[in-house]
Amino acid sequence: MTLPASADGSPVAAIAQLVRADEDTVRDVIHRPDEMGPARPDPRWAEGRSRLLSIEDENFDAETAATRPTAPGKPFTHWSIRLLPRLPLGRRRAAPGRGPPAQGHRPHPGTEAATPAAVGRFNVQVVNWTKTYDCYGDAEHVPALLERLELEDNAEDWEELGYRLVLEHDLVFPAGFAALPRLVRLAQRSARARGLAGAILRRAAGHHGCDDLLADCADAIAEFRELLGRHLRSRPVDYLATFLDSLAAREEYHWSAVLGDFADDFYHLACPHCAVEVTIAIGDHGRYSAIRDWHLGDVDRRGLRPASPEELSGTGRWMHETAVRDGHEALADGIAHLFGKAECPHCASMFNIADEYTSANRPVLR
Repeated sequence: MTLPASADGSPVAAIAQLVRADEDTVRDVIHRPDEMGPARPDPRWAEGRSRLLSIEDENFDAETAATRPTAPGKPFTHWSIRLLPRLPLGRRRAAPGRGPPAQGHRPHPGTEAATPAAVGRFNVQVVNWTKTYDCYGDAEHVPALLERLELEDNAEDWEELGYRLVLEHDLVFPAGFAALPRLVRLAQRSARARGLAGAILRRAAGHHGCDDLLADCADAIAEFRELLGRHLRSRPVDYLATFLDSLAAREEYHWSAVLGDFADDFYHLACPHCAVEVTIAIGDHGRYSAIRDWHLGDVDRRGLRPASPEELSGTGRWMHETAVRDGHEALADGIAHLFGKAECPHCASMFNIADEYTSANRPVLR
């Protein structure tokens, strides 16, 4: 799991969270093929055919796939692999002749009208919570949670609010954008509010269908961007997380999603000239372009050519100047390499790393 995730461009921190391992252990696994070379470990496959599913297993799988989340009393909006084993579905046998599971997502009962068009426009003072929804369907508990948190900073309330607005740290809901202005106000004095507001913004480019609600948050986002700027100048312990939130507040969602601390960052993109997939490494193990081989590791490495401060512009210039201003030299150096040039190991052509990565990964905005 570790190597495929790295090949797909996932940062080390995300892989470590996925496999529940230390980041140093993940780095060791990623670079082990480079050290082993042709003497890589034999996988030692077991003999014989794989175990077949029984009829009972197949029926149970079909029943589970076709069961709506509300049936077992867990009304989140889509299945979660992590939560699925906890659900009291039982091992019921599917009825003979049962058809395939219905395709597509259906909203929870009572929320069919809770679409962005039905939600309408709102402002900081007036939000019609009955016309929006969180991960549990209706959002009637969200304003009560916000009111309690405005009076007292309670960890349990923050945990519940965070889960309601950003399910599994991945999917943001309309109630998240409705709550954003109040979260920004709370962020003036609450680190948890600042973190939750940032989590909502960093997922704002996803397929949430709430672009109109997000547009109504423009003033709150501008205020949040200034707040994050002040926080960065204080050189906090959560500097990188705040830096990524600042990128999201600037609608640089692709960078806020993948940028790491450059201890061991990898970016995968296609050469614009020959279309060969090139791996870009920026970290303690080197700063190079290479062709990734599953057996031999990164082969035919070519050193990167970092951009000078004078060559940077736009987002790259802001990122570099901010890191330099705040004394984060490693981050600034990594950004200079990320916005510099790489040589394709296959055709020897030069290209700008950030331009090609942005072209391939920046989401289409409203």
